[in-house]
Amino acid sequence: MPVVFVARKGLTKLDEKFEADFWAKSLDNVVEVIGNPDCPQAADGLEVGRAYQFQEEQSFSVAKKGDDFAKCMEQLADMVGYHWRMAGADGPGPFRDLFRHPGQFGTIGPVTSAKLAAEFATWDECARAIGKRSFYAWFASMRRMFEYAKTDGGVWLQYE
Repeated sequence: MPVVFVARKGLTKLDEKFEADFWAKSLDNVVEVIGNPDCPQAADGLEVGRAYQFQEEQSFSVAKKGDDFAKCMEQLADMVGYHWRMAGADGPGPFRDLFRHPGQFGTIGPVTSAKLAAEFATWDECARAIGKRSFYAWFASMRRMFEYAKTDGGVWLQYE
């Protein structure tokens, strides 16, 4: 199954909490912010459990299947010098938020998106120098996704 994220921007918090009867109001362009208890800071800039209306969204198909995504994460970890499955929760280093929260669960808010966008920009030349087109295509797509959401947006994994 492809790995697809949806980045949204122009988020405005709605007054109501996101509850089962919320959909009955038929609001367009509304999304719920989902928290990740293992990485609560990932949603920074947004309030977990709240409904947000968004102005724009864009899908980012970053891998043809989950195994391809995992391989790219491993290549990214190798590029920056650590093993992504054993990345310390509070250790320093680039892409740490992505390794702690690879997108399986929860919303990545604008604060974390901005941080990741900056890290992807900093490491772009190194990623290009690796010479693997599939890795760089993944890297560039991830960078665009976080740049899209970094100001007033967020990133959600799209389940199919």
